[in-house]
Amino acid sequence: MRSESGIIYEGTRPPTIEELSNASVVALDIESTGTRVEVDQPLGVALSVDRRGGAYFPWGEQSFPWRMIEDDKVLKVGHNIQFDRSLMKKHNILCDNVADTMILGHMGEYDLKMMRYSLGDLYRKLYYQERIFEGAPREFVDFKGIGGLNASTQTMGEMCSLHARTTLNFWEEYEHLIDYDGLSELFWDLKMPMVNVLSDVELNGCVIDDTYLRSLGVEFRKRMDTLEYALERVTGVKGTNYNSGDQIAWLLFDKLGLQGKYLTSSGKRFSTDAKALESLRTKHPAVNLILTFRMYSKLIGTYVDGILERMINGRVHPHFGQAATDTGRLNSTDPNAQNIPKRKEQGYKIRRAFVAPEGHVLVVVDWNQLELRDLAIQSKDPGLIDAFNSGRDIHAETAIRAYGSASRRADGKTMNYQIVFGGGTREHRQKFMEAYPVAGLWIAERIRDLHMNGFAKTRKGRIRPLPNGRLDADYGFMTKLERDFLAKAERQCVSTHVQGSAAEEVQEAMVNIWNITRDTDIRMIMQVHDELLFEVPFGKEIEIAEVVKKACEKLRTLSGYPVDLTVDTKVGKNWKDLVKFSSWKEKTVEQRKMVIAA
Repeated sequence: MRSESGIIYEGTRPPTIEELSNASVVALDIESTGTRVEVDQPLGVALSVDRRGGAYFPWGEQSFPWRMIEDDKVLKVGHNIQFDRSLMKKHNILCDNVADTMILGHMGEYDLKMMRYSLGDLYRKLYYQERIFEGAPREFVDFKGIGGLNASTQTMGEMCSLHARTTLNFWEEYEHLIDYDGLSELFWDLKMPMVNVLSDVELNGCVIDDTYLRSLGVEFRKRMDTLEYALERVTGVKGTNYNSGDQIAWLLFDKLGLQGKYLTSSGKRFSTDAKALESLRTKHPAVNLILTFRMYSKLIGTYVDGILERMINGRVHPHFGQAATDTGRLNSTDPNAQNIPKRKEQGYKIRRAFVAPEGHVLVVVDWNQLELRDLAIQSKDPGLIDAFNSGRDIHAETAIRAYGSASRRADGKTMNYQIVFGGGTREHRQKFMEAYPVAGLWIAERIRDLHMNGFAKTRKGRIRPLPNGRLDADYGFMTKLERDFLAKAERQCVSTHVQGSAAEEVQEAMVNIWNITRDTDIRMIMQVHDELLFEVPFGKEIEIAEVVKKACEKLRTLSGYPVDLTVDTKVGKNWKDLVKFSSWKEKTVEQRKMVIAA
């Protein structure tokens, strides 16, 4: 271990500058002042081309081989490399040809027998399998473990090089699984380009009307005060903290005498989480008031105060990740945009805070019943296909087939979404399978595969392990708990095949759009389930909306799918007050200006 011109070399075979500059594959790790790209700054970068050693360059070190980082012929391997890419792009350094070991671990979890994907987890796995690099310490060291920002440059460099070497080590040991598991197309053509897409989405951020959001916070807090007063009236108890599980448990089960249905994980008292309270909603008026109070409390904490606290230069920058959900859908944090209520009054009011900057409009695309259409594509059920291609209401169709009457459309809708999102009971699933026999046969085949293999796959081949779904014993000899686990795994299996595959359709469209708009003034700013949001200069929205619509839709005449995948396209000055694209096109330029100015 040595230092030279500010560079810290670590390991038995540290790289030379020449080796780094001429590498075709290099592992990198950036240490920074924190994990928020929009506010934190890089401290240094470690590189490794041989697992036996690494080199750490304090940020700004003149000899760092930046040309190699920006060379698209060089593969840059990182663990959560989206963060590293974002930090570099923030400093006008482009790093686009990447491979992410965190996403590799997430995609190949069935073969790797992994449930978590931190770099420390990978290190311990390699260490105890004796596949770790020469001279590796027994314990993995992280940023907190060395004292964080108080650590010396030497200690920081040693740790950062350890991380780069671990990343390279894991890549070299497990890269072959990409081809072995048939994941090459998914990994290289979708998941790695999505790193670049999400990095840019994160850097772009969304403009927030903070004045409006503060006034919304005042409105929500007044409603909470009203709810608190109402609760005091119906319970006769003052001063309760309605966000405290212990206090709510005492109020409902001891003071009011309600009978709980679910225990906490410790088993010491009845649960007061959302599921438990929903089951008690009709038992006492206080329960509904508590649920509503908690809803407003969460909205304030996450989407009012949470957004206001995270705003930088008028924008909020949600983080989107690919390795945190079981189904393969994207996750969102800081704030969690995915959990903004879509069809509730409060959700619409929060959406109003997301606005276009001066001289711009928002273009929003939303896929039409994507998961159900994906089920029709995979199952090739003629009933589903005919309903979609004839333009019939799919929920009414299911109601007629399952219950004999379109008047039960609400029940049909519930059944449809229970199937694709992993809810409902076996009886619900059986009823759906009878309503759509060919889809029912396809579902039965997927469940039979689950019983044999213990995992489910998306259309592009991503594997989701569901070990409780493997049927190793006769069903009649299983305990009730085992049957419950099996039933849950069966629901998750169907959901993975459909919901996971639909998520891949959305991500494929995002990559295609990014490739078209990456060097333009069009900004992709958010993805929320089946919605994509874009920030577009006023005057370009017609052209861009057409481009985005074409990239998102897959018409059966061109795609080979039996049904169309279609989107609704809208335009507006904020995420709530949107105009259908067809109506927007009919307006004159002056009329469009009036909509924006209103």
